[in-house]
Amino acid sequence: MIKVVGFLQNAWSPMYAGSTWPRASWLYALMTCRSGQKLRVLTSECNEVEFWWDNTTPVVGEAPNSILPPDSDHIRSVLHVQEPDIVLTLGRHAANAVQPLWNGPLLILPHPAYRVVTNALYAQAGKYLRNNMKPGEVVEVKQARGQVIFLKDNDNGKSSSSAHGRHTSSTKVVGQTSRSRR
Repeated sequence: MIKVVGFLQNAWSPMYAGSTWPRASWLYALMTCRSGQKLRVLTSECNEVEFWWDNTTPVVGEAPNSILPPDSDHIRSVLHVQEPDIVLTLGRHAANAVQPLWNGPLLILPHPAYRVVTNALYAQAGKYLRNNMKPGEVVEVKQARGQVIFLKDNDNGKSSSSAHGRHTSSTKVVGQTSRSRR
C-alpha cells in the first residue's frame, strides 16, 4: 500500500483559534467542508493508497482567510513519524513550506477550496498519484482554460519556470475540466 501525507495550509475555527484542534474533530470538520468534498474526489481515484491529512502548522486560525506561518518542526515531525512514500501539498502556502523539507515524490495541487478548481482536476490528480509518481519527482497540477495541466520538475534548468520557481521539463495536458465542456 502507498502511504501519502497531504498538507494543507492551516485549519481555522473560532473555537480553537490560537491553539490546536483535536485531530478526530478536525478530520470530521475537514471531510464535511468544501475542501473535504474535493479531497473525497481525489481519494476515490486512489485504491491501495493510505492518506494522512495534516496542516503546515498545528496552530488554528480564527477565520477562513487566516494565513498562519508554517511550522517547519511540525512538518518535519509529521514526515518523520508518518514515513510517506509520496507527499501531497494543497495550495501554494503548503507547497512553499513543504518542498524545502521533502526530497521524495511531491504532488502539488491547488487548494481544494480555491473557487475555480474543478472536481476533474482532483480526479485526474488522484489517478496520477496512484499510477504515475516516480521517486524524487515533483509534479505541479494546474488548471487553465478548461484543461488540467501537469508540470513536471526538471533539474537541468533548460526549460521554463513554474509559479514556484522550479524548472519544468514537460507540460502534459491530461483532459478538459467540466467547465470547458459544451
